[in-house]
Amino acid sequence: RDVENVYYEAERTGMKSTFASYFESTLGMNLSDLERTILYIFATLIIGKERDPSIHYSKESLILKVNELFRDCHIVPPPEIDMNRSFAYLAMTGLLVDSGKTIRMAYPIYVDILHRLEEADHNKIFDLIAKYDSKERGKDE
Repeated sequence: RDVENVYYEAERTGMKSTFASYFESTLGMNLSDLERTILYIFATLIIGKERDPSIHYSKESLILKVNELFRDCHIVPPPEIDMNRSFAYLAMTGLLVDSGKTIRMAYPIYVDILHRLEEADHNKIFDLIAKYDSKERGKDE
């Protein structure tokens, strides 16, 4: 129960914030909007359904899901170079393990934290997609 309090219930323990909210704010400082979009989609919409954080998922299928959600927002999906750069960075930072054809979350606790964050829902994902489109798309071209 103590671990639960530290991770998710700061208000009950008198702490200013939880580890989960710290984790989320750190993601915001260190990842691009597209990288966070990919991570949230993978952790909440794909793994979240299975509730199996060790699941290996087809990288191609994840790209299709990302593209589908971009189209749902009436936004052109990211170019391949942005997607490849994002996957490489997520692997380099130790959030995802990318074997080339499949990916998985590096640590099961990441799935639990992201799944519990109120901000990691469809609305947050759609907001990140819009931010990517307005701030990041084509910035390196």
